Amino acid sequence: MNKIGGLLCIVGVIFGCAAMPLVKQQSAGITVLSQSESEMGLRLVNAKGFSYQLDLIFDAEINSWHAVSTGVPGIVFGNEQLVFARPVQLRALNISTAEAIQPMSSAIAERPMDDVTVARLIGGEMAVALWQDGVVTELWIAAGFYEELLHPDFAGWNFCERGQQLCCETIDNPNPFGPTKVPRPRVSSCGLVAVACPDRKDAVCDCLAYACDFCFNHWDYCDDEAYPWLPEDSEAACDAGLQYCVEHPDDDDGFSILIDEIANRLQAVIDIQNANIEP
Repeated sequence: MNKIGGLLCIVGVIFGCAAMPLVKQQSAGITVLSQSESEMGLRLVNAKGFSYQLDLIFDAEINSWHAVSTGVPGIVFGNEQLVFARPVQLRALNISTAEAIQPMSSAIAERPMDDVTVARLIGGEMAVALWQDGVVTELWIAAGFYEELLHPDFAGWNFCERGQQLCCETIDNPNPFGPTKVPRPRVSSCGLVAVACPDRKDAVCDCLAYACDFCFNHWDYCDDEAYPWLPEDSEAACDAGLQYCVEHPDDDDGFSILIDEIANRLQAVIDIQNANIEP
């Protein structure tokens, strides 16, 4: 209790007045509001007591959660001045390489935290950062790229190689009179590589441009039921190209720092995976 509050309590005792109630400061935390096999609702409270509701749905095709609502990529809630824990800090807190970045689940509500930040990635993909002692200790990812980048078929490949392969994924076109390749990009992987792997940025941006222009140049394919992903992926590729391949000198770099950290932490998990050691 501060001096003013204590003085007023003494006055209250002397003159029979009611003492001032103590105000309890809201602590940071996450509450699971609802959960089923296909839906999950989270209430996140940051260090200042402000709250944010994150509603997620499960996509069985990519084995991943993603947000119901979409919007412009960036930090949408909490502290934007991100400072990430170094490996030595993570070890001191008994946070393993795998725990430092992991796929979204309701278990996030049980993890230690004294602050929380939420970022929107591409489409409905999200990242939630948990803080301890002034640094971000854990990243929880609601995005398909987590499972895709760690797929065992990529054994021996590093993060940048895996990400570029996913970004530039295509399927062969059986029609000899049409385009040779039909794009099927993993758009969020494009963004990660564009930020974290400068030597591969031009290549992934070219792949995004190809996917973006595909429906314009080959509109009949985007109306074909054989390629149901094309309209949405083509639009997402256009959005990602604008976000990651066009310079925005006035933008805050906090989001880019987050993307880079996601890539670094995934690379650490990949290193362990490539060494055939459980993270």
